[in-house]
Amino acid sequence: MMESKLQENDHKGGWDNCTFQYLFQKLDEEVKELTTCISEEKAIQEAAGVANIAMMIADRARKALSQR
Repeated sequence: MMESKLQENDHKGGWDNCTFQYLFQKLDEEVKELTTCISEEKAIQEAAGVANIAMMIADRARKALSQR
């Protein structure tokens, strides 16, 4: 599901140029969407969105550490 969600947004480009502030804002939005799910199917989709944004934050942090 995570890969499927990423592919849906391929047209937006990657996250390498996203600021941490932007990614944390998106994570907050995704968590809020997850907490309002009324079906298991929607919860799976929204949880994948949360996981993807968290992965993007981790990836940006790893790259920032490697540049030190």
